[in-house]
Amino acid sequence: MDMEIFDVSSSKIKHHRVFYIESNHTHMSMWMQVEVALDRFGHYKNAEYVSKCMMQWGIGRGTVCLLTARVMEAIHDYMVDEVHRPDQLELIQISAAFARNEFTRGALILWTGLF
Repeated sequence: MDMEIFDVSSSKIKHHRVFYIESNHTHMSMWMQVEVALDRFGHYKNAEYVSKCMMQWGIGRGTVCLLTARVMEAIHDYMVDEVHRPDQLELIQISAAFARNEFTRGALILWTGLF
């Protein structure tokens, strides 16, 4: 992932409601939650990695799952509001560009739309 894309995306989700609670209990920072989630995303469908993540970050299994779910919700809401969904004509143009190995900005948005 490009650092600029990560910075822009992080700045978009950092104020999301899932990262803030109204309580006397401390809350893990957004950056830490994103780190745990990205760690887990990198090992998708690897159940053993949840245990490794627990040991690496010093948190419980439920916390790993909760943090991942929070980050996924924030990313989803960001995508709904910010990511351009190509219309049918744009999809045809993008497909043609891929076939010709011409990676246009529109095509890159499809690949980097998550972040």
